[in-house]
Amino acid sequence: MGNYIDIFHKKLLETKAIVTIAILVLINIVVYHPTLGNQFIDKWDDQWQIINAYTISDWNWQYISHLFRYSFHGQYSPLNQLLYCTIYQICGLNPSAFHCVSLAIHILNTILIYKIISHILFKKSKYDNQKCNNIAFITSLLFAVHPLQVESVAWMSASKILLSSFFYILACYFFVFYIEARKTLHYIGSIICFLLAYLSKEQAVTLPLMLTVLTLIYKGWKVDRTFFLQITPFFILALLMGCFFVFETKNNSINTLTSSATYTWWQRIIFASYALTEYICKAIIPYNLRFKYYYPLSPTELTPLWLFFYPLLITTIIYSFRNIFKKPIIVIGTAIFLIHLILVLHIIPIDRQHIIADRYMYLSIIGIALPFAYYGITFYHQLNSKKFKYALISLFLLAITSLSFESFERTQKWNNSNTIYNDIFIPNKSLKPKL
Repeated sequence: MGNYIDIFHKKLLETKAIVTIAILVLINIVVYHPTLGNQFIDKWDDQWQIINAYTISDWNWQYISHLFRYSFHGQYSPLNQLLYCTIYQICGLNPSAFHCVSLAIHILNTILIYKIISHILFKKSKYDNQKCNNIAFITSLLFAVHPLQVESVAWMSASKILLSSFFYILACYFFVFYIEARKTLHYIGSIICFLLAYLSKEQAVTLPLMLTVLTLIYKGWKVDRTFFLQITPFFILALLMGCFFVFETKNNSINTLTSSATYTWWQRIIFASYALTEYICKAIIPYNLRFKYYYPLSPTELTPLWLFFYPLLITTIIYSFRNIFKKPIIVIGTAIFLIHLILVLHIIPIDRQHIIADRYMYLSIIGIALPFAYYGITFYHQLNSKKFKYALISLFLLAITSLSFESFERTQKWNNSNTIYNDIFIPNKSLKPKL
């Protein structure tokens, strides 16, 4: 009898997971389906990222070899370029086909995030399966529909972020299975996915840091010899990848306006604080979202006093809430948030003309969504009154509906070059780009 109950319980959990995934897929389609009618943004990178000689050339070994050995316009994403080539071979330069693939990858990423979070929570948290499922669902739902995600989904040139994130999350998934079962095949799968993520976008080099966090979660935040043995190969690979990218792209600048390299080290620290504050605020309340966020001052200008407020604010928050930052879920969320932003915070000079970008938050948003979902579910189960529970659910549904509607509206601003140009925020007219 006990076996039948266990089988029934397992089937019930599987059914709930399938229903949850179906809901996530449906919501993604409803929110982002306007992108299927969008055109290429042919005045903002799509004209060279997609419509290029690589995409429209016939496939041959010389072409593929060149694609993987050299960077293109200061970027290295050969696997993403192969994706464009494949779509072109099947559908030609049909924008709808390209956008359909981007949306499909985003949906897959949403499902993977739901699966890996629910799996880890069930294994390592004190909550039962239902609570773990709810936390994972809310986290992945916020990841899916947050307005900051629109740029990555609606802008075809940002598809490398989606593709790289897919293999990145998959590498984490395989690594979790390796930690649990110690099967070499899972470890090899994680390394292969790491390589594929890097070949999709170079920022995947941060994966070893994320795997470090996952390992510490499973080891109870203890470090031993096994920890170093299983993590070190990933760090070595990341170092080799980083060196290749630096040497390959050092003479292929894509900068057309300015970059953080033209500012002093202390200005870059200020910019990092400014960027962190903006990312956090826009994640909590997605206000004034734009395609371009230029530097608040040019390299020749004196740094205004108001910018010094940002490092002071970050320092004050960390000190004032230092005890809260010691809580495991906050530590994990903060780590996820920072790991996926560390390369674009300008502490390390980067050759980009904008100080922040919505697409840089694609994976970092998980670091904010996860603690929110965790404490939201915890608070919900602590409520004794059904009225308060219904009120909390209503408030959550209102927030999700609002975020979804905002994302739905923003997808239409990416319809073509003219609609997105009208959306650009340019605080300094001297830096205004010419179309």
